[in-house]
Amino acid sequence: LNIAGVLFLAIALLGPQFGLQLSMAQRRGVDVMICLDLSRSMLAQDIRPNRIDHARYAIGELVSGLGSDRVGLVVYAAHAFVQCPLTHDGGALRLLLGSVSVGDLPSQGTSLERALKLAGESFNEDDRQYKVIVVFSDGEDHVGDASAVAAELAEEGVRIFTIGVGTEAGELIPSLGEDGSDYHKDRAGNYVKTRLDE
Repeated sequence: LNIAGVLFLAIALLGPQFGLQLSMAQRRGVDVMICLDLSRSMLAQDIRPNRIDHARYAIGELVSGLGSDRVGLVVYAAHAFVQCPLTHDGGALRLLLGSVSVGDLPSQGTSLERALKLAGESFNEDDRQYKVIVVFSDGEDHVGDASAVAAELAEEGVRIFTIGVGTEAGELIPSLGEDGSDYHKDRAGNYVKTRLDE
């Protein structure tokens, strides 16, 4: 009896507790908006099979490595369009990514400014998430001032990363025709060569 009493006294001094207690854990994740250039120059084959397919593969790898972070997709040429808003569903984004191609957007040309603005507007200001924009492009930019928009986004705490797709040597741009046997020409009838603009 004495031994049992000492044992129970020792257990009582340890102060065991039973039951559940819920506590909220705050996690600060990352919101990633991907901007993909769909201008005609992304058809160039200086990277095999071509720039757009190479970029799609790289984006798929990036999305696979994000885990539970949210990701979205903006496609752009002369105009920009949100192909996929921010989502936790990386599989849905990869599915939508596979459906985009050069020529989907009605106006050709390249406006990185519009893509950055639209990607910046896709973030929720009230979220305490880290905000990141990743641009996949050959660097050609014909409309607007992307540097000014990038500076504004940086002031708002948005980090911007650029992934160059192409080579400095460049390549001719295949036409958007079905056979793809010809190359894009300017108004003077000269073939247009596209190069990576770092």
